Amino acid sequence: MKKFRFTLWVAIALVATIPAYSQNYDAPLSVTALAIGGQQLFISDAFSASGNPARCAIYDDKSAPKFRFGIMVRNQFLMNTLKNGGAGVSVCINKTDGIGFNLQYEGTSNLKRNTFVMAYAKRINNRVFLGVSLYYLNLFEQTIGNKNLITGKAGLYFQSSKKVAFGLSIFNPFATKLTLLTSERIPTNMISGLSYEVSKQLKCYISYRLGLHEANNLMLGMSYSSQPMLLWYMGCSTFNDLLNFGVRIKLKSMELQLSMSYQQRLGISPAVGFDWGR
Repeated sequence: MKKFRFTLWVAIALVATIPAYSQNYDAPLSVTALAIGGQQLFISDAFSASGNPARCAIYDDKSAPKFRFGIMVRNQFLMNTLKNGGAGVSVCINKTDGIGFNLQYEGTSNLKRNTFVMAYAKRINNRVFLGVSLYYLNLFEQTIGNKNLITGKAGLYFQSSKKVAFGLSIFNPFATKLTLLTSERIPTNMISGLSYEVSKQLKCYISYRLGLHEANNLMLGMSYSSQPMLLWYMGCSTFNDLLNFGVRIKLKSMELQLSMSYQQRLGISPAVGFDWGR
């Protein structure tokens, strides 16, 4: 028991050395988003509700899945006391509307966060997609107890041409307070970015997160398809000097997603996800 407590306190102390880690309420849950440097704007999968909600309404072509279900789990810096993961669903209910749901968990027995996200998206025309998400946060700290908060996110996706797309998201626009007794708030941020299709095999991404109560962050990434069933990812982020790698293996309607994030001080964070669509 003493050994467990010691490990727990060491883990919490290490996490505290990462700038704004405990305040990163908008961290991506999608394994693919993690693999390309933490970028969420251009990923259309089961976790779009908490990434870019506008992507829930993507109706690309007849072969694109209209229903997606996914699960993922991540071991933060290989510490048993710091795991996170969740499940998500994204549904195109018709050619113009989509909905999404995400359930997330993160933390330890003494410091944890559970999140439930609901999203609605609308295709305005063949190029413009808009979406909104509602976040319900259940936070638990041993010294304070439970806190239940509500916030939200707005998202935009604009396909300017066959090769170029623009994305934008605004998280917690009303700067929700963590407690009524203090001025501490959930950080508000805005992420904007571009994706460019260099060829049918290679795609590049760049995004910038502007945080009103946290450090800004530049994210770079790329994906390369060596064959139809295999897609490779690589990315980096100035937030905590993260390097990211990943791979997606697709077998008919199923996908296996793997990613690895490396942080110089704390080491490796592996993540694995499963996605099914039809």
